[in-house]
Amino acid sequence: MKIKTQIKKTIQSLSSFLITTHINPEGDAIGSQLFLYRMIKKMGKKCTMLNCDPVPSNLNFLPGVDKVGLYRGGEVDIDKFDAFIILDCANPERMGALSEFVSSASKTINIDHH
Repeated sequence: MKIKTQIKKTIQSLSSFLITTHINPEGDAIGSQLFLYRMIKKMGKKCTMLNCDPVPSNLNFLPGVDKVGLYRGGEVDIDKFDAFIILDCANPERMGALSEFVSSASKTINIDHH
Protein backbone atom coordinates (compact mmCIF):
# COMPACT_ATOMS: atom_id res chain seq x y z
CA MET A 1 0.00 0.00 0.00
CA LYS A 2 1.31 3.46 -0.87
CA ILE A 3 2.31 5.68 2.05
CA LYS A 4 -0.14 8.38 0.90
CA THR A 5 -3.01 5.88 0.93
CA GLN A 6 -1.94 4.52 4.31
CA ILE A 7 -1.87 8.01 5.85
CA LYS A 8 -5.27 8.85 4.38
CA LYS A 9 -6.81 5.65 5.74
CA THR A 10 -5.27 6.26 9.15
CA ILE A 11 -6.66 9.80 9.32
CA GLN A 12 -10.08 8.59 8.17
CA SER A 13 -10.12 5.92 10.89
CA LEU A 14 -9.28 8.28 13.78
CA SER A 15 -11.12 11.24 15.28
CA SER A 16 -8.68 13.61 17.03
CA PHE A 17 -5.30 14.96 16.02
CA LEU A 18 -2.49 17.17 17.28
CA ILE A 19 -0.49 18.76 14.45
CA THR A 20 2.92 20.35 14.86
CA THR A 21 5.96 21.36 12.82
CA HIS A 22 9.59 22.25 13.47
CA ILE A 23 10.98 25.09 15.59
CA ASN A 24 11.29 28.47 13.88
CA PRO A 25 8.62 27.55 11.31
CA GLU A 26 8.62 29.21 7.91
CA GLY A 27 6.04 29.37 5.13
CA ASP A 28 6.13 25.76 4.00
CA ALA A 29 5.80 24.46 7.57
CA ILE A 30 2.92 26.78 8.51
CA GLY A 31 1.23 26.37 5.12
CA SER A 32 1.35 22.58 5.43
CA GLN A 33 0.02 22.75 8.96
CA LEU A 34 -2.88 25.03 8.02
CA PHE A 35 -3.81 22.90 5.01
CA LEU A 36 -3.86 19.63 6.94
CA TYR A 37 -5.82 21.25 9.78
CA ARG A 38 -8.48 22.45 7.34
CA MET A 39 -8.64 19.08 5.62
CA ILE A 40 -9.09 17.22 8.90
CA LYS A 41 -11.70 19.70 10.16
CA LYS A 42 -13.65 19.34 6.88
CA MET A 43 -13.77 15.62 7.62
CA GLY A 44 -15.64 16.48 10.83
CA LYS A 45 -12.76 15.53 13.10
CA LYS A 46 -11.16 17.29 16.07
CA CYS A 47 -7.82 18.90 15.40
CA THR A 48 -5.41 21.12 17.31
CA MET A 49 -2.33 22.91 15.96
CA LEU A 50 0.50 23.54 18.39
CA ASN A 51 4.07 24.73 17.83
CA CYS A 52 7.03 25.52 20.06
CA ASP A 53 7.66 28.84 18.31
CA PRO A 54 5.14 31.45 17.18
CA VAL A 55 4.03 31.88 13.61
CA PRO A 56 6.33 34.47 11.97
CA SER A 57 4.62 37.85 11.67
CA ASN A 58 5.03 37.88 7.88
CA LEU A 59 2.62 34.90 7.75
CA ASN A 60 -0.11 36.42 9.90
CA PHE A 61 -2.20 37.08 6.79
CA LEU A 62 -2.81 33.36 6.24
CA PRO A 63 -6.37 32.23 7.02
CA GLY A 64 -6.50 30.16 10.20
CA VAL A 65 -3.10 31.22 11.52
CA ASP A 66 -4.82 32.49 14.68
CA LYS A 67 -5.66 28.87 15.53
CA VAL A 68 -1.99 27.83 15.81
CA GLY A 69 -1.26 27.52 19.53
CA LEU A 70 2.06 28.13 21.23
CA TYR A 71 3.36 25.26 23.38
CA ARG A 72 4.72 26.38 26.71
CA GLY A 73 5.17 22.90 28.17
CA GLY A 74 3.01 20.73 30.34
CA GLU A 75 -0.43 21.94 29.28
CA VAL A 76 -1.12 19.21 26.72
CA ASP A 77 -2.43 15.73 27.45
CA ILE A 78 -1.27 13.73 24.43
CA ASP A 79 -3.60 10.90 25.44
CA LYS A 80 -6.56 13.07 24.38
CA PHE A 81 -5.45 12.75 20.75
CA ASP A 82 -5.70 9.67 18.56
CA ALA A 83 -2.65 10.74 16.55
CA PHE A 84 0.25 13.16 16.68
CA ILE A 85 1.07 14.53 13.22
CA ILE A 86 4.46 16.08 12.54
CA LEU A 87 4.95 18.12 9.37
CA ASP A 88 8.06 19.35 7.57
CA CYS A 89 10.39 17.90 10.18
CA ALA A 90 12.67 14.93 9.55
CA ASN A 91 14.42 15.07 12.92
CA PRO A 92 12.55 14.96 16.28
CA GLU A 93 15.11 17.30 17.86
CA ARG A 94 13.89 20.03 15.45
CA MET A 95 10.47 19.85 17.12
CA GLY A 96 11.73 21.41 20.33
CA ALA A 97 9.87 20.48 23.52
CA LEU A 98 7.04 18.84 21.57
CA SER A 99 9.40 15.99 20.69
CA GLU A 100 8.52 14.47 24.07
CA PHE A 101 5.20 13.34 22.57
CA VAL A 102 6.76 11.22 19.82
CA SER A 103 7.27 8.27 22.15
CA SER A 104 4.08 8.69 24.18
CA ALA A 105 1.52 9.34 21.42
CA SER A 106 -0.70 6.38 20.54
CA LYS A 107 0.04 7.01 16.83
CA THR A 108 2.59 9.30 15.23
CA ILE A 109 2.48 10.34 11.58
CA ASN A 110 5.46 12.18 10.13
CA ILE A 111 5.00 13.85 6.74
CA ASP A 112 8.18 15.46 5.46
CA HIS A 113 9.67 16.41 2.11
CA HIS A 114 13.31 16.47 3.21
